Amino acid sequence: MRLQKHLCIFLFATLCTFSSSSFSAPNLMAPGRKNRLSVKPSQNSKKITRRQKQHHKILQKWHKKQERTKQIYGVKDPQPKKPKLYKPKPNKMQMSKRQLNFECLREKLFLPGRAHPDKGGWIADLYKDVIMLHYNLISWSSYKTIAASFPFFIAARIVDEPLQRKFFDFFDYKNCNQLPGWCHEAAQWGIGVPIVGLGSLAFFSLNEERRTTARIFLLGMPFVVFGKDIIKKVRADFCLRPWHEDFCNDGNRKLGGFPSGHMAEITYTMVLWGKRYGPKLFIPLGLLAGFVGAAFLNCNRHYVSQLVAGAALGTMYALAADKLIDQKLQHKKWQWEFSRDGQGNPAMKVCWNF
Repeated sequence: MRLQKHLCIFLFATLCTFSSSSFSAPNLMAPGRKNRLSVKPSQNSKKITRRQKQHHKILQKWHKKQERTKQIYGVKDPQPKKPKLYKPKPNKMQMSKRQLNFECLREKLFLPGRAHPDKGGWIADLYKDVIMLHYNLISWSSYKTIAASFPFFIAARIVDEPLQRKFFDFFDYKNCNQLPGWCHEAAQWGIGVPIVGLGSLAFFSLNEERRTTARIFLLGMPFVVFGKDIIKKVRADFCLRPWHEDFCNDGNRKLGGFPSGHMAEITYTMVLWGKRYGPKLFIPLGLLAGFVGAAFLNCNRHYVSQLVAGAALGTMYALAADKLIDQKLQHKKWQWEFSRDGQGNPAMKVCWNF
């Protein structure tokens, strides 16, 4: 019985040893074999772990500061501010479909040549352009314009009254030697045609320089109007309008004639676009400015001196706007435009500034 018992124990032990050696799982940690269960940590997981440690240290410092404050003052801060922890920017793979569509749309809309919303947007550019426009207004060009127009203003003041007697009858207090009524209406409303036509190039032109010129032109026009309105608040003898049958019934002349707003607007348009694009725009706009001046002088709306002052104001703003356009075009790395070659075929011109 003992022999049988020992034999059974021996056979059982041998069987267990054989089964454990033949059917046991392979040693995954043995050298020469790849560790299938251990995953090599990725670079992102290391970054996240490092950031978590940094966050933990920041929070520890904050808690120590709170404890120190409690020991000194006996209470904690009334509204403790927790430190701002770093939040990694999500990649495109981690974004939702809506966020991804928005990012793609923003990349298409805000090209390198345009203002990016993260850098202030078009409102910041508008404020900057307004400031730079008036900064350029205080320059030697403006002083030269004032110095050049001042002698003409003094000479015009001498001939204002004698010249107006040709168009106003002081015995009957009526206008005389007048042009047809449509001439006065054309002079009053006709200046809106070039302003609207040239200003629309800011939206429809394919030439970068024309778009920039038109945009700065539209930006400066309201300040020309506001500037002449502010100057018209001055109460002086040279600000009085000429004698007119509709405005002098009580025997007194009206204020608000200095400077001429219409002459300032058309001169601003003429000088800016004529300086940028030469005689092809300067000549027709100059003829329109001469027609406006002659019509307003004939209908006793302005003296010659007031027309000269309006032309000087428009010239000052035009020179300041021209300088601003040059500054903006210099900052742009590349420009493009569509045109036609000598044979009439469509062509594209690209310019790179370096």
